[in-house]
Amino acid sequence: MKALGVDVSAARQLDLVAMEMDGTIVFGPAKVGEDSLAAVIRDIEPDVIAIDSPPEWAPTGKSRPIENQLARMGIHAFPTPALGHRRPLHKWMEAGFRVFEIAKSSGYPLYRGNTDRLRQAIEVFPHASAIVLRGGLPGRGVAKQVWRRRTLIDAGIDTSALTSEDELDAALAALTGVRFIEGRTCEVGQAGLLVLVLPVDELPLRSYLREAGLVRAASISAPALAGTRKCECGCGAPVRRRYLPGHDAKHRSLLRKGVLT
Repeated sequence: MKALGVDVSAARQLDLVAMEMDGTIVFGPAKVGEDSLAAVIRDIEPDVIAIDSPPEWAPTGKSRPIENQLARMGIHAFPTPALGHRRPLHKWMEAGFRVFEIAKSSGYPLYRGNTDRLRQAIEVFPHASAIVLRGGLPGRGVAKQVWRRRTLIDAGIDTSALTSEDELDAALAALTGVRFIEGRTCEVGQAGLLVLVLPVDELPLRSYLREAGLVRAASISAPALAGTRKCECGCGAPVRRRYLPGHDAKHRSLLRKGVLT
């Protein structure tokens, strides 16, 4: 059995990772267009498709109960508005809507909190998945790639083939799908309407806090890309010069505070 994770982008195509129940990546990372997704689904035959996008507009207002519940947990999610509040910045969501439609046409209807767990398309949020798996928000100054890679490694996933944030998100989506198949998930939202799946058995009783201190990146950063090196601020992100934009100032500030030596 396996889950297919899909990271959605309106500009950069779709990033796909398929993962078996033991955490082995058996397909991808791969980047495909929407017009190729149905064929990939037919070839892979996943048991669940986990999609990093809302599946449709909110019924009313400027956000959904999903985002409001996540906010109470300390997790920020980009709000999904009702159609009347749509703006150009929501274009990526419409790409996600199309992905859910392709999944539905391929035999994977939208999971809305029903009892079925196989051949479903579930909404996931990789950033939230990483937070609940780690039990805390990322520490200040830790690059997204570094922090999400560490989450996957701690879950027993080989991340050596994953070189971008989009690929890491697709893998986190797939891992959430694996746990969904196993019945090791919980949900936020409104059962019967729209729900987002989280890869833990139950929701926390209080909001998540930031992990303390800076995580040293040496052992958990992304594989070095050809012709690149790691940002000298300590975040571990691959760069072609000394720093990511703005990270030189962050490095100076940390040195002044004595956080780095």
